[in-house]
Amino acid sequence: MLPEFTKQYPQSLNRIFISESETCDIHGFVRQYIESRNLRGNYQAQHDVVTALQDYPGLAPVRLYELNAWLDKTFRRKIFCRPAARLLKRMSNNDYIPRCG
Repeated sequence: MLPEFTKQYPQSLNRIFISESETCDIHGFVRQYIESRNLRGNYQAQHDVVTALQDYPGLAPVRLYELNAWLDKTFRRKIFCRPAARLLKRMSNNDYIPRCG
């Protein structure tokens, strides 16, 4: 288990609703998220998930699909926006076109 699990999470994450009658705790959710995104063995990804959850802005009751969507959006913004901005800048400067001698 990661040492980050001992850090505080927002109170709204004490119980995560999978369905109307089924719930899980934060540890179960992190395991589910890592497995469903095929990130087993990627300890940096696990650390990033745990760290991101500490900033979750939602209020209780938290539903599994909402939390999955929030994390996906959080990571997509972090991973895809910065390289896309650099690519756009290169394209606008015509740096991506090979020069002929």
